[in-house]
Amino acid sequence: MAKLRDPLKDTEERQRLASSVKQQLKEERKAKGELSAAQIVNPAQRPPAAPPMRVEPGVSLDARIRADFRVFLTLVWRHLLGSDPNPIQLDLAYWLQHGPDRAIIMAFRGFSKSWITGAYALWRLYCDPDEKIMVVSGSLKRAIATSTWCFSLVMTMDLLAHMRPTASTRQSATAWDVGNCIPAQSASFTPFGIGGQLVGFRGSCIIPDDVETQTNSLTVVMREKIEEAVKEFESVLTPGGVIKYLGTPHDIDSLYMKLLRLKDKAGKPVYQARIWPALFPTVEEIKKYGPILAPYIPAQIKKHGPSIVGHSTMAMRFTDEDLEKRRAAMGNSEFRLQFMLDLAGSLVDKFPLKLKDLMVMDLDPERAPEELVWGLTHIDRDLPVMGFDGDYWHKPVHTGAHYSPYSRKIGYLDGSGRGQDETALSIGGELYGRVFLLDLYASKDGYGPETLKAIARLIVRWGVTTLYVEANYGDGMMVALLKPVIQAEWDIQQARLQAGGKRVEHVGTAIEEVKSGAVQKEKRMLSVLEPATQQHRLVINREVVLYDDRSIRQMDGEDTRHRYAFGYQYTHLTREKDCLGHDDRLETVAGLLAMFAAELGVNPEGIALRAKSERSDALLAELEEEAWSMAGRSSGGSSRDTRVQAARPSSR
Repeated sequence: MAKLRDPLKDTEERQRLASSVKQQLKEERKAKGELSAAQIVNPAQRPPAAPPMRVEPGVSLDARIRADFRVFLTLVWRHLLGSDPNPIQLDLAYWLQHGPDRAIIMAFRGFSKSWITGAYALWRLYCDPDEKIMVVSGSLKRAIATSTWCFSLVMTMDLLAHMRPTASTRQSATAWDVGNCIPAQSASFTPFGIGGQLVGFRGSCIIPDDVETQTNSLTVVMREKIEEAVKEFESVLTPGGVIKYLGTPHDIDSLYMKLLRLKDKAGKPVYQARIWPALFPTVEEIKKYGPILAPYIPAQIKKHGPSIVGHSTMAMRFTDEDLEKRRAAMGNSEFRLQFMLDLAGSLVDKFPLKLKDLMVMDLDPERAPEELVWGLTHIDRDLPVMGFDGDYWHKPVHTGAHYSPYSRKIGYLDGSGRGQDETALSIGGELYGRVFLLDLYASKDGYGPETLKAIARLIVRWGVTTLYVEANYGDGMMVALLKPVIQAEWDIQQARLQAGGKRVEHVGTAIEEVKSGAVQKEKRMLSVLEPATQQHRLVINREVVLYDDRSIRQMDGEDTRHRYAFGYQYTHLTREKDCLGHDDRLETVAGLLAMFAAELGVNPEGIALRAKSERSDALLAELEEEAWSMAGRSSGGSSRDTRVQAARPSSR
């Protein structure tokens, strides 16, 4: 028997193990008189797979691998990287092996979850070649990448040579068999995309690896589809099988939180979870995580002292400086979600803006309804939702029959240079203390000619009387560039109307530069948005929501484009500094509302009621005048002054 070498010991032998594994295996097989499993064609000659066994002194490396997944993972890491896994990765690997049959393993972005997942799948096949592994990812392409990676390990790692497919077994990227398995309808390893056709397949180990992504969990409807798709796992799981979720949450209403709320008949949780954050948490944060925080984390804090709190849990790969750069780029809210795995239920209370407080409807460019009644019964389910579960766009429950012209229509522009920020424009009208968001536009082109022309066309199209431009670092550059472009567009509009014989009522837009002030941006926006929306004073044009969705779908970078959407920015705004990665669209809407601050101080219902009363009085006076006119003609006629005097009661 070959001398036992412990791949986890920090000794000189560890340096020699990687190069000698192949020779050791050959010597052990020769000493036992065993054939290579890859050379066995007849299943009857195949030796039975040894089950996992306890580690005893003097046992072989093969036995140690079967007993401890961490040993196998260490050998894979040395084969690929020439180094050992990080301690925190080994801790995850241990729970992956010894955790419950239905487990949720959440680790921060960049943890190498997919590599560890693939190694775990291969380890199960190493221990039992008749296992049926199903890896399900957010997209089929991603699942196939995992399948290809695992297949390449089998073909290149000497330790797994006996598992290589034979000429008579499946060996494609979409399904492959290990060479020493009993042929079956389902392959040894099969990748699937979430929502793919699982019927007809069976799996003893289902590994949903990042089934929830930024792209497929953008809206409430998308998240509901994922929830339905994962229910199929129970139908294809073989008796005694396991389901091991691995992933990073992408929303407060994450699939993983919903799975944790599932209970069996006895009231026990169906799934158990464990979390590995990127930074060592504070005492308060540890309390929020509760029992799902990996014990490794508080154990390390106890071992090294409180000085490591706030520092990287995987310092060998992610330095503190690197993580801080990511926090600055993503925004604190997104960082806490994806790197700190902050899924505490109380976190939802930090988001004060709700879609349900708004009203959405098709808006006329010239007039708005005098009466609108807000309610929660008319959900517009055709519109994409980027908020939280149960929060939808709502139509007014009642719209009055009378429409009046907007008191004024203005625009608010937040300019930016070329880069990741957007130049954003919002256009709105006001009537009776309500603001109607008529249009929204955003572009990464900065001060580019196409952006300036697009802004000018929208200004003229909606008949904006005043455009407010937020003062930026350009020292009035945006105003100077916009003036001639907008005037030229007005000249074109005037010529077009005159050529058509139409009356030109308004030509020209005043441009004013405004300063945002020194108040923290997030607090400034909330100070305007929160009271206005909670009183249901903001009405959104339905086309604005559709444009918002279309524009981000045309962007590059699937993992981050949702952050540019107004719907996402609105629902994820908090009072924390830099809570949003991007806020240009939301900031321009907040600026628009701020320009209507004086009008928002009135009571919409009271003004609408007064306008209705005035219309009734005017109509009554008109009818009375018409009646007196007809009476005057029939009696020979009398003066208009006499009729008016008779129509009004004398004062006493």
